[in-house]
Amino acid sequence: MQPHLQYISISALQTEQTELMLCLMV
Repeated sequence: MQPHLQYISISALQTEQTELMLCLMV
């Protein structure tokens, strides 16, 4: 797997986690 593709997938997971945390805070 190419490094930049791994970085994109990791950043996508972090974005989903951030959205979940924001939903929990509201």
